[in-house]
Amino acid sequence: MHRRYVVTILGEALGGPERYRGPDLASAHGSLGISDAQFDRTAGHLHSTLSELGVPGHLTDRIVGIVAGLRPAVVTA
Repeated sequence: MHRRYVVTILGEALGGPERYRGPDLASAHGSLGISDAQFDRTAGHLHSTLSELGVPGHLTDRIVGIVAGLRPAVVTA
């Protein structure tokens, strides 16, 4: 289920037709104690994966930038 949420929320953030209908991000991540360092590491993995898949740099940067905007809802530690 988590994978589907990630795909849907990224798709919506990038202007796709599907709308995220999962749990509120702040509520879903609030008890996990995610730190800024962990968030940065995950964003780095996303960037590397997109690059390895051949996604053009400008799109990779845009996607990672969108994810960076989720930091306030995800980082709680």
